[in-house]
Amino acid sequence: MFILEKYQVWSTYTPEENGVFIAYASMYGDTELVANVLAAKLAEKGMVNMKMVDVSNHHYSYHISDIFKYSTIVFAAPSYNMSVHPKMNELIHEMKEITVRNRAYAVIENGSWAPSAAKTIKAVVDELKDMNPEIIILDPPRDGINPKALPKIISFGAKNIIYV
Repeated sequence: MFILEKYQVWSTYTPEENGVFIAYASMYGDTELVANVLAAKLAEKGMVNMKMVDVSNHHYSYHISDIFKYSTIVFAAPSYNMSVHPKMNELIHEMKEITVRNRAYAVIENGSWAPSAAKTIKAVVDELKDMNPEIIILDPPRDGINPKALPKIISFGAKNIIYV
């Protein structure tokens, strides 16, 4: 019976647990800091089932089981070369290859003069079935978010936007 129950969960892409998987990539430590702050805030709000990993430390295959396990995925990454951190890019494209679906997700972008991580992540993840943006967390340069970026941010359709 156990095997059949597991097969039913896996074959329907149903999350195994209600929880949060925070996948981050950081170049200079800033994105890691924001991911840690998010984890602490979630814990303060009562979220006890979560896992946070630095995707730049391991091959993406180490994180696939967690993506299938948790109901919500947070992608936190800096912009890099008009895209996203290379290790995060590998992870999201592998998710596309294995057709992950039925998850809520959030994106944390760290970008200063040419932010592109959120756009890149969202473009790939939105190709997957039943992936629902729950929240966008913005950490703009100290001068604030460029007003030209607001329509694009709103077009993502997230239920909530947090401005750090």
